[in-house]
Amino acid sequence: MNFTGIVKKNNLEKFLNIIKTNSYRIKGFFHLEEGWHQVDVVGKNIDYKPCEPKESSQLVFISKIGPNIIKPIINNWNEIIGEKMELKN
Repeated sequence: MNFTGIVKKNNLEKFLNIIKTNSYRIKGFFHLEEGWHQVDVVGKNIDYKPCEPKESSQLVFISKIGPNIIKPIINNWNEIIGEKMELKN
């Protein structure tokens, strides 16, 4: 997933808490209001570490349910974040 805006950390966390139930792992770099962060999600744990700025925010999802994770990602992103993002399969 690619995104060029800035997100509130609590909104990203709401999104990740929903999607992580269908994911083995989620990782990437995201531009939060507090600055750029490396994001790592494994199991129930969500970890944020400050990092250098990137061209755009990106997350990679390792799905437990294969391509069926696409619809929940899109629907929950639109509901919680409500801004345009690009999702590649």
